[in-house]
Amino acid sequence: MAAQSGWLEHTLQLVNAPTPAGQAILIQTSVFMLGGYLAGVMLEVLGRAARWKYVRDHRAIRTTYPDGRTRIAPRRASMPEVSRRAYIAHVSMCGGRGRC
Repeated sequence: MAAQSGWLEHTLQLVNAPTPAGQAILIQTSVFMLGGYLAGVMLEVLGRAARWKYVRDHRAIRTTYPDGRTRIAPRRASMPEVSRRAYIAHVSMCGGRGRC
């Protein structure tokens, strides 16, 4: 088959392979799509960071413990929950069952 002239061009036409100009367009499109994907990921990360900052500043309470440690928690969290999330021992009358 390699001895026949034009067999490569014929095979490329059969499989509908892109021309060099078409290959350049495909490469440009893939670079554009990769850039769009990375931009989307960056927007997601920035959005999560902005939401975290908003919740921390506006919808949260700051709890300071006697030893100086400070924790930020949602407004509706109870003190034992805040302490538990921060791995700080908190004495409660109910023994940690939440029925005080």
